[in-house]
Amino acid sequence: MEKNQPLLPTPLIKKDGIWLKREDKNPSGSVKDRAIVFQLAKAKKRGFKRVAISSSGNAAISLAFWAKKYKLKGTVFVSPHINPLKLERLKKGEVEIRITPRPISECVKFCHQEGALNLRQSKDPQARRGFAQLGKELAKQLKEKRIERVAVFFPVSSGTTLLGTTEELLKEGIKVFPFLVQPASHPPLASLWDNDFFPEKKHLPDALVAKVFPLKEQIIKIIENNQGRGVVVQNKDIIWGDRWLKERGVCVSYEGGLVLGGIKKAREKGWISEKQPVVGLLTGKAYV
Repeated sequence: MEKNQPLLPTPLIKKDGIWLKREDKNPSGSVKDRAIVFQLAKAKKRGFKRVAISSSGNAAISLAFWAKKYKLKGTVFVSPHINPLKLERLKKGEVEIRITPRPISECVKFCHQEGALNLRQSKDPQARRGFAQLGKELAKQLKEKRIERVAVFFPVSSGTTLLGTTEELLKEGIKVFPFLVQPASHPPLASLWDNDFFPEKKHLPDALVAKVFPLKEQIIKIIENNQGRGVVVQNKDIIWGDRWLKERGVCVSYEGGLVLGGIKKAREKGWISEKQPVVGLLTGKAYV
């Protein structure tokens, strides 16, 4: 753990042969804390007084949790379609909330006009440093369990978490097979590998909505160089995965059900064997 890193390790637990990395146990309830704490520390060091982010919910909630602790003024830009329960949680933090149909472009404009630092994680190297700490922590946990070869399933929006975590796992000597999982309602990256699905309109994992991918080429390269792939999951299998987790006492967001559905499909297709050690990244708490 780096100096001044305020996050405690999250649990790695095993349920019926599947390892689950509980990133929902971070202080604000999601994996986004990994990046936000690094981004805010750097913003403070660079002399910024204001920071801003466009978000589907979790990164905004993380900023709302941490901004005051770093004595920074935060502004978040969210879509009118944000999960209402996430919006209620967001209102409990100390950030300015701006609801707009164009959160990304409005955030860029705001930062330019107000001299604020844009914390968009796919554009900020500090975010990858934060997610690298997740990789370092997970590598240590795996080595303690004598696991040196593992398939890791990531629910992916922009792919920054996958990239930063996988890079560090490799540096730590773990042979990792990275699997990028997205729902059939929005699989712009996963469908590059998996075309065995039918498009759906209902979008269950509300955190996975990215439409622009600044890190696309790097993500493709690290997956293909390490024998991973993308997996597209139907809603029925997301619901199955969510139920599988709940039956085992794990209540998280639909991204968790997506990950379990991805593991199930990968095994059924023969992309991984039943004996292959598997880690599913549970990226956020449930808002119910």
